Amino acid sequence: MPIKLQNLQKNIYRDAPKGVNGTLLLKAFWDEIEIDRDEFSDEILFIKNFIYYLNYGYWCYVDGKPTWLSPWYFSYLNLHRMTTEHGYRYPEFRKKGLYRFLFRHYLHNTTETFADIDDKGMAFKTFDEDGQMRYRMADVGRRLFYGSIEPKDRRGGLTNEYCHIITRIMTAQRGSDKLGTIVSLGGENAEVHFKKKLIPAWNNWPLWLKPIWKGGVNIVKQLEFSSTVPTDIETLDCTINYTESAEDLANDGKMILAAGFDEQGKGKKTGNVQNRWQINKETMSLGAGTNVIGFCMHPSTVEQMNEGGADYKSMCDMSNFYQRKADGQTTSGLALCYMPSSFCLENFIDYWGNPVTEKPTPRQIQAGFKERIGSRVFIKNKRQDLKKEDDPKMMIEYKSFVRKYPEDYDECWTGISGQLGFDNEKLRTRITELENRPKSKRGEFVWTDKEKLIVSFQESKEGKWVICYEMPHGYANRVTTMMDYSAMEDDEISVNAPACPCFIVGLDPQHFSNKSESVFLSQKGTKKSDTAIAVLRKYDPLDVEGSKKSGKARKIVAFMRERLSSSLEATDEGLKAAVYYGGLINPELNVSNVWERLIEQRMGGYLNYAMDIAASGEMRRAPKPGTFLGNNKKDGFDLLSNYITFHAETEDIAEWLKEADEISSIEQLTGYDGLAAIMQAIFGDASVYIDIMNRFSSTDSDEVECFGAESFNY
Repeated sequence: MPIKLQNLQKNIYRDAPKGVNGTLLLKAFWDEIEIDRDEFSDEILFIKNFIYYLNYGYWCYVDGKPTWLSPWYFSYLNLHRMTTEHGYRYPEFRKKGLYRFLFRHYLHNTTETFADIDDKGMAFKTFDEDGQMRYRMADVGRRLFYGSIEPKDRRGGLTNEYCHIITRIMTAQRGSDKLGTIVSLGGENAEVHFKKKLIPAWNNWPLWLKPIWKGGVNIVKQLEFSSTVPTDIETLDCTINYTESAEDLANDGKMILAAGFDEQGKGKKTGNVQNRWQINKETMSLGAGTNVIGFCMHPSTVEQMNEGGADYKSMCDMSNFYQRKADGQTTSGLALCYMPSSFCLENFIDYWGNPVTEKPTPRQIQAGFKERIGSRVFIKNKRQDLKKEDDPKMMIEYKSFVRKYPEDYDECWTGISGQLGFDNEKLRTRITELENRPKSKRGEFVWTDKEKLIVSFQESKEGKWVICYEMPHGYANRVTTMMDYSAMEDDEISVNAPACPCFIVGLDPQHFSNKSESVFLSQKGTKKSDTAIAVLRKYDPLDVEGSKKSGKARKIVAFMRERLSSSLEATDEGLKAAVYYGGLINPELNVSNVWERLIEQRMGGYLNYAMDIAASGEMRRAPKPGTFLGNNKKDGFDLLSNYITFHAETEDIAEWLKEADEISSIEQLTGYDGLAAIMQAIFGDASVYIDIMNRFSSTDSDEVECFGAESFNY
């Protein structure tokens, strides 16, 4: 800013009486300019140019490269004062900031969407006239985006950025019903950002850019662009404030033109952030969303997935820029902006604001860069220091560091690891390995001879099952009989059972509906559950002693997740897998129509039971088979976490690993039926019932007798 303007502004503030309002401050400033217009001719030209850059952006050279600063980024660098490591000062140019502001500028101004989308809304490229594969765009003539959603690393500066954007937008609006606001995880937090970031930065704006505002510099509650004294100048009359409540309906009925939704993915959840956004979205548009009038940002780190983080992740997933609805918008109306934390990590930025991710160049060192490694190496080393799998406390620190400084989008949600204990890195590494070199195949289990209980696996691209282990010749379909009590017959009866069982079949059946209920659910758009089955190998039947000792043979060898037509079909699928592998079925106890059918058909020997020890020391079998996950979700996640830690690297079925990597909270288990089946298998494996059965099993063919196989026709 020219010295004359600086001195004039200092004199105006110095000579102003205590408590003077904004109207009189501006009048005094512009009166001085008007009186000495010729003396301020160069300064007036500077003001005109500056205002031009505020609207059209600014071209400059950065390290010799022509660089365009978008309008908001230009003003952010030149107007916004904030607390930094070196005191209260302006932001520094960062390549990361340049890209973020370019993206927001596009979102705020674009009226185009993808011309070509598939049945899932995903954009795809087509050949242009030059034979190049490109996205075709279509102009719909109206704004499409409400703003951005930005999962971030710690202290990335995004709060200051949205405070500046709110101020920029609202100083260009007119109307007493128009509002810019900060919404945070709680009213107190929003108040802190308003008072400690937005208002101090506003006070630093030069007088020659400020519209008339109510009050002086001690703004406590809200920044009003109106006058407390009579004036001939028409005021804007709009307002900037903070939302005192984080509840869902806090801004219902208002017209919001600019907003910062801060840290929605962490802290104590006061209302569902998705519900809150749906309500606030209505305040930022007209005509059922056809006329978008507001702009907002949703930056957040993710601290606790079960206290808001899961809802925030869902919002991010629904903000895929390349996935659009028929109206051209993303599902959320927002667009996801994510960059790795190593990109422009503090202390790893060169003299020109460029990131130093790998080894710094001699030129960067010569220009003052002090570190001798890049940010990626630093983050990798930090993770290696913290990752001690045999130390739970260190692992909590490790996972906290990963989600605060994520290197890819998926790592933003390592918050799940903090609560559920999943090792997402192992999961993603193994998934990538299996995508490059698959070790499973798809097909169906079919009855070769139902009367003799013989099942085979037939490979098929359309099959429901994915398996990575076929039983060796002579080891499949080993059936024996045993005496078992049947409550339905109130007597000990002979039932079919697996001979020498060494597999557990986890079965999570869907809740079946009658026709009218199915229609009702379909009309409501309610997602129906699937039947999921997972077969866990306890040990390799060909290497019993070695496998038991090493534990390396423990593996999910077969997996199915499918919407089936009836409980009879679910029973049949579970039984086929159990017969083929010679395993015990550990079903969802609370869905009795599956396991009761097995007992009715004298196949109760294929059911797994929990065991406990009576006061007398006698082992007792639970009265009903399986596990009720509804009461054991936390234990189920703990067991699954341990299983992933020790076995993810050798698992060969990617389908269930992907579910484990995607799930964001315990509450989401209802949408991840495959994981429920895995948990059922692991719960079944924890019971000693299978070991007790093995003591009395016989593989002598003379003692084998089959009951009721034909009843499984359907």
